[in-house]
Amino acid sequence: MNTRILSAELPTRGGQHVNVAGWVHRVRDLGCVRFLLLRDRSGLCQVVLPKDRDDASVGCECVVEVEGKVVAEPRAPGGFELLAEHVEAISPAEPPPLEVFKPLSASGHRLDTLLEHRAVSLRIPEVLEVFRVQAEIVRAFGEHFRANGFTEIKTPKLVQAGAEGGSAIFEVNYFGRTAYLAQCPQASRALHEDEHRGESRLGAGAQTREKQPAGGER
Repeated sequence: MNTRILSAELPTRGGQHVNVAGWVHRVRDLGCVRFLLLRDRSGLCQVVLPKDRDDASVGCECVVEVEGKVVAEPRAPGGFELLAEHVEAISPAEPPPLEVFKPLSASGHRLDTLLEHRAVSLRIPEVLEVFRVQAEIVRAFGEHFRANGFTEIKTPKLVQAGAEGGSAIFEVNYFGRTAYLAQCPQASRALHEDEHRGESRLGAGAQTREKQPAGGER
């Protein structure tokens, strides 16, 4: 059996037999030929199904493993597609409540619908890209501050009581004890800010005493 590769690696494997696995992002039936748009953590790839393949059990969001040959196809994502020789359905799935393959499916639904089905709406590439951008920003900020001698502080996420009133507090069962999700890291941040301000005041006081002229005493 061939070693599994990611969808993004297809352009480097032209002419080779490979295995890919992931979620069925979309099924396209053109009559004479049928395509699967396969999604994994690296992106999308196009799979051409054999004509004799009975794929009634393969639908959107099913998990499949595909073995086949990589060929060039300018119209496919990344310029290459996989001519499937064997398709194995690993895990079936019910039709998703959101059409994850439509670019505008995120804006076409109410926010509460997207949040109610968050595990599914995050599979919409345009929605996921927002979080990837945020992750890259956080990574860049962290690298910059660590390179300049800063210390990253992880504030508590579970607390014994709410900090900003009870209207939006979220209660959880923490091993038989009542706890709450932290509403903000304000308390921890304030403690560290007070500590640094104290150090600054001590340093400023010492400098003032050093600069005071000897003749200034009365």
